Amino acid sequence: TYDSQGNATIASSKADQVLSAALLNVTGEEQVTVNIITGNGEYTMSSFESLLKNNNFDVTSKNLATEDMDSDCKLAVLISPHSDLSPEVINKLDKFLYNDGNYGKTLLYTADAEQKPLSNLESFLKEWGVEIGEGAVFETKENRVSNYHPFYAVADYVDETYLGMLRDKTTPMLMPISRPLSVLFEYRNNNSTTTLLEFGKTAAVRPSDAPDNFNQADATLRGPIPALVLASYSISDKETGKVQKRSNILVSGSSGMLDSYSIDNSSLADSEYLLNVFNTLTEKSETVQIRSKT
Repeated sequence: TYDSQGNATIASSKADQVLSAALLNVTGEEQVTVNIITGNGEYTMSSFESLLKNNNFDVTSKNLATEDMDSDCKLAVLISPHSDLSPEVINKLDKFLYNDGNYGKTLLYTADAEQKPLSNLESFLKEWGVEIGEGAVFETKENRVSNYHPFYAVADYVDETYLGMLRDKTTPMLMPISRPLSVLFEYRNNNSTTTLLEFGKTAAVRPSDAPDNFNQADATLRGPIPALVLASYSISDKETGKVQKRSNILVSGSSGMLDSYSIDNSSLADSEYLLNVFNTLTEKSETVQIRSKT
């Protein structure tokens, strides 16, 4: 920027972030491959992709209508598609998670309140125990929103494992413009679900067909409402009961948690929390985290 005399001065710098990420990339272990799925009107989240790349993830885009997933891909990301996935693409996701019986794969799916019904994709998620609800979650308490925006709601930490990984457990997790989720079962055969984040009792849902004069008192669906759910398929040892191999679908009601407003905000836990989840599910051993800052 320029001062009052017209001299150029540095207002902010990402040199620390970029240099630290470069050092991690050349000294760290083998990169984890991430495939960003495209071809069905998905959102592009550049800050989220930068977060992954800066933390030694190898990120590439894949249109599953014409391409296959990379064989070494451990994490696939599907961000708010706005047209339904074909049965052929759903089959590719299924094969990716099955991985010839070796499992060990994770799919991140994020929904958005502007999506229309996606019958193929939503049926696929129901098989894993998660239903995507209709409408948008809003918060009725001012101290549980960002920038006084009722649809930019904070979610509570439910799972102690990932909460314990945060440097500051009081840092809020923002889940903007989220659709409500429902958990259909906790256990069914080899499938299980775990709610990681949920909106509190003071949250509610505005239906997508709500009239213009809708107010919070008109809401019929109220919290707690799941916001981030981990759905897993596990194969366990018959004698010890210990999980030997597992694949996961991480389902989020909010795509906004990946947007720059959430990811690049050092006052929020979104980037740190998601990195902890990804590192754990992909068995990535490095603990250094490079987050955006100025």
